[in-house]
Amino acid sequence: MKRKISKVLIVLIVLVMGLSFFLIGMKGTKEEKPEEAVEGEYMIPASHIILGTYPVFDLAPWVAAEHWGYLKDMNMTLEHRVFPDERSGLQALASGTSQLQLMGALSLIGVAPTFTDFRAVFIPNVFTGFAPLIRPEGELKTYEQMKKEISDPKEALRATCAQVEGKTWVVQLGASHETTVDATLDWGGLTRKDLNFIDIGPAEGATAFLRGEGDIYLGDVPNRYRLEEEGMVPLVTAGDLGEKALDFVLIVGDTQWLSEKANEDALLRLMLVWFRALDELKAGGPRAEKAFQVIADYVNEGAGTSFSADAAEFIFWNIYNPQPSFDEAEKVYFTPGEPFNWPDRIEWGVNVRIEQGQIEPGEVDPESITVAEELFRKLLKYQKQAEDGISEGGPNAERAKKFYDKGYYLDAARVLEQ
Repeated sequence: MKRKISKVLIVLIVLVMGLSFFLIGMKGTKEEKPEEAVEGEYMIPASHIILGTYPVFDLAPWVAAEHWGYLKDMNMTLEHRVFPDERSGLQALASGTSQLQLMGALSLIGVAPTFTDFRAVFIPNVFTGFAPLIRPEGELKTYEQMKKEISDPKEALRATCAQVEGKTWVVQLGASHETTVDATLDWGGLTRKDLNFIDIGPAEGATAFLRGEGDIYLGDVPNRYRLEEEGMVPLVTAGDLGEKALDFVLIVGDTQWLSEKANEDALLRLMLVWFRALDELKAGGPRAEKAFQVIADYVNEGAGTSFSADAAEFIFWNIYNPQPSFDEAEKVYFTPGEPFNWPDRIEWGVNVRIEQGQIEPGEVDPESITVAEELFRKLLKYQKQAEDGISEGGPNAERAKKFYDKGYYLDAARVLEQ
C-alpha cells in the first residue's frame, strides 16, 4: 500500500511540477506580448466634443458619419446641443458649455467685438438657401411673376425688391440670414429706414407669420420649407440677389479651448471625418440613401418638420454649394482669385457689417477672427508627411496606410512617428 501511494505521489509531483513550469512559461508569454503590443499599437486618445447647432442640414456629413461609425473610428463622441437660434448658441459657446458652434460668417463678424475669443476654425460649405417668403394672395409680386411683366431681368429684380418699402419683415436681426434683407434693399434702392421689423427667432417667426403677422418672412431652411408647405412663396431667392444673400457656414471655437493641443487634434480629426463622410454621400447608392433618411430624421426631430430622405438629399446638394472634398477645399477656399476665397470673403463681410452700422471701422480685424486656413494647412502637412513616410516604407508604414486610406492623415502621420 505504501509503495502504491508512493508511486501515486511521484506521479502527482511530476504532474504538478510540469504544470508549474507550463504556467510559468505561460505567465512569461503574457507579460512579454502585451509589452510588445503596447509598443507597436497606436491608440487614438478619447475625445468628447459638444457642438452647438440648430435643426438644419448644414452638418449632414457629421450626422451620417455618426451613423456609419466614423466617429467611433476616431475614439470620439460628438454631442449635438441643438439651440433654437444663433443667439442661444453664442451664449453657450461663450460660457464654455459647448466647445464648438455652428455659425454664419456674417454672424461671427457681427459679434466679434463682444466675443473677442471666438475664431472660425472650419468651413464646411456655403449656404445659398435664404429666401424672403410672402403670402400668395398678398399684394406683393414674386420675381418670377415680375419677369413676365418686365422683360429685362435686372429691371424686374429691381421692381420686385422695391415693393418691400414700408413692409414688415419677420426676421431675427443679427443672424446670418439678415444680410439677405440688405441685398433686397440694395436692389430696390431702399434703406432699412424704409422697413419695419419683428425681431424674432426662425421657428417662432414662422409661427407668427402663419398667424398673419408681418408681410415678409426670412429664416432658416426647415422653417422656409415648413412655410412653403403651407403655401407661402419666395419673393426672390439668394441666387437672384447675389453674394450678399449668401453666407459661409462656419464652425466656431473659443481660443482657450483651441489652445489645448489635445483639443486641436480632436478638431482636426473631426474635420477629416467630415471629408470622409462627404465623399461617401457624394458616391450615392443605397448607403447614402439610408444616411439621408437619418439626416432627415435628425432635422425633423429638432425642427418639427417632415422631410423625406429625398428632400434632405435635394436640399443638401442644391442649397449648400460649393461642397468641396478634402482635395478641392484648398483651391475653393484658400486660393486668391477664386470666387469663394475665404480671406476675401471675410474682409468683404467686415465691410458689409461696417456699412450696416453693426461694427465700427477698425473694430474687427479680418485676419484675427479666423484660424480656418491655418488648421486646414496643418491637415495638408499631415497628409504630405504620411504620404512620404508610407512611400519610404518602414515597420509602421503598413499600419499608417490603413489610416491614410480612410483619409485620417493626422493619425497616419502619428503612427509613422512611433
